[in-house]
Amino acid sequence: MTFRSRHSFAAMLAASLITVVMAGCGGASATPSATTRPAQTPAQSSASKSSAGSSASAAGSGSDASPSASDDSLALPHADSKLEATLPKELGGAPLQSYSVSLSVYLGSSTGGDSVLYTPWLVSMGKTSQEVTMAVATDVTRSENVIVEAFAVPGVSDAKIASAFGDAATGKGWKVTSGFVAQKSCLEIVDPSPTGDLSTGYAYAKAGVLYVVVTDDPALLLETYIHLP
Repeated sequence: MTFRSRHSFAAMLAASLITVVMAGCGGASATPSATTRPAQTPAQSSASKSSAGSSASAAGSGSDASPSASDDSLALPHADSKLEATLPKELGGAPLQSYSVSLSVYLGSSTGGDSVLYTPWLVSMGKTSQEVTMAVATDVTRSENVIVEAFAVPGVSDAKIASAFGDAATGKGWKVTSGFVAQKSCLEIVDPSPTGDLSTGYAYAKAGVLYVVVTDDPALLLETYIHLP
């Protein structure tokens, strides 16, 4: 798609968090694994500011311990804590880091990939990006290759939320297939021209929220769907 392409807001936040972790390990460099997304630094993101502050703190402490996923010093945005609470806190034995923002913030920070789907999706539902909140949970260390997203869409039925998202993907030339995961009816959506390591997302709507699980691991997909509402 790519659902979290190298241009994505989520990837940029993750890159900043990884910088924090490396700073806590004494500033050592590391070679990215095959599943690590390309790192970019957003010019004005709160994550970058947090990374700089956390790096300075780590250097001053002289500690070799890396910050945990729940470290408040990471200062990720939490525009909708209730929406974040619907996402899993751990998958595959790895803790997940979560954040939430207005969808408008994500669209203002991203080009290509999944970002091309949201405008036609919103238009078909009569919504704007300011009305929709986006929450993301992911393993920023990339030991588990999965990203879980939630989009709260007020005043729209679940059937419309899901069908409109599938129609938006089809309209952009992406392959959309109906199926079931953990007894939940879902849409498998595949980017025809992926630019990153994850190109397939699995989407369904529940209680006014569109959930999208992006992974290439069937076991993680099943575990995630079991944990979601």
